[in-house]
Amino acid sequence: MKIEKINYMSYKDAAAMLNLSIITIKKWAQKGIIKRYAVTARSVFVDRDEILELIKSKGA
Repeated sequence: MKIEKINYMSYKDAAAMLNLSIITIKKWAQKGIIKRYAVTARSVFVDRDEILELIKSKGA
């Protein structure tokens, strides 16, 4: 069984990478556009690779 490592990043960091607001990232996660991961009881993060794919598609 292959276990993939997920590179987590905060909504704040993801928003900075995409030049968007944190609210937009949160809404995308709620709608399922990007996956969110509950890392701790209070922290929710997104996958860095998914954000990089969004950047590539945004630039194309």
